Amino acid sequence: MVTRLPAGVRALCAVADDGHQAILVNRDLPPAERLAALAHELVHLERGGGCHRPGLHDRLRPLRAREEAQVDRIVARRLVPLDLLEAWAAARAEVGPVTTRDVADEFEVPLAVALEAMRQVA
Repeated sequence: MVTRLPAGVRALCAVADDGHQAILVNRDLPPAERLAALAHELVHLERGGGCHRPGLHDRLRPLRAREEAQVDRIVARRLVPLDLLEAWAAARAEVGPVTTRDVADEFEVPLAVALEAMRQVA
């Protein structure tokens, strides 16, 4: 559901008392950011998690950071399929170097997603 969320919150997974989950995406985000935020939360759910739990113990923070990095890699592969990126970059290279902005514009994704996709091709 696209709705207003607090400043700085891109998206979140909410859990109802009956266990049903819903992904809320901040309506103030540009379309590319909304798509990336939704994809991010969906990957969390597919991996068996994703709903933030307040009071996360400090010892679990490194684990959460690794999970976030893995989710970011998966999101980049889904929104910027590596085979398409490689083919497009090869064709585009004839005009000049391919930048993160070029990838973001071509695939209509945020810069962070474009950067992660480019890292995976390198």
